[in-house]
Amino acid sequence: EVMLPEGAHNREQDWTFTCLNRDEAAAAEGRPFLYMLNVVNTRHDETVRRGAIVKAIAVCSTHQYIEMFRQPLERALDRYYATKD
Repeated sequence: EVMLPEGAHNREQDWTFTCLNRDEAAAAEGRPFLYMLNVVNTRHDETVRRGAIVKAIAVCSTHQYIEMFRQPLERALDRYYATKD
């Protein structure tokens, strides 16, 4: 549900930044806070069911400056669309 932002089908591209909160037990065990970046692409195509192909890719990291992964994720999605799978 978090992978596809509301209205993603209306935009060619969207991205979401999410922080995955840990409970107190996880914090007490020293498990790190997690940051997630999700990139979504929509390619409109009248020949497919529902008129579009929507694909998403995400990365989750303990690195708080996760924005730096956005362009590589966008390129990865472009390459994924190019495979026609």
